[in-house]
Amino acid sequence: MAEAVRSALEKLQHGETEVTLRDAGIDADGAKEIAKYLAANTTCRMLHLGVNRIGDEGCAAIAKVMKANTSVAVLDLEGNRIGDEGCLALADAIQFNSSLKALRLQGNNIGRAAWREFAKALEANTSLTTLDLRSNRICDDSCAAL
Repeated sequence: MAEAVRSALEKLQHGETEVTLRDAGIDADGAKEIAKYLAANTTCRMLHLGVNRIGDEGCAAIAKVMKANTSVAVLDLEGNRIGDEGCLALADAIQFNSSLKALRLQGNNIGRAAWREFAKALEANTSLTTLDLRSNRICDDSCAAL
């Protein structure tokens, strides 16, 4: 297990409110491990996983946990090679999540169809106030839906 992931797991176990692992080389397997610990954590308010390489698989693992999570208010997934599948998993999660206030998804590879589904999911969400989507494959009709 990579040192960065081990460090994150320790922080989650010890009740840290902010876990920052920006540009730490975390892949899908690392994200899955973080998700396991996040599922049992009730104190983490900010999870920064920007500029790693968790991809769709790692994003889906985090999203599954976020569906029921009641503590994380800020989730940073910037520049993580997330595509449509990861975005769809997040769309499913945000329909049910009531704690997430800010979601950073800029610099990924999310396309038109996934954004339309994400926009539909946003209609059910009442907590998200900040959404950063810069540098993705968003076109005019996707923007209109969002």
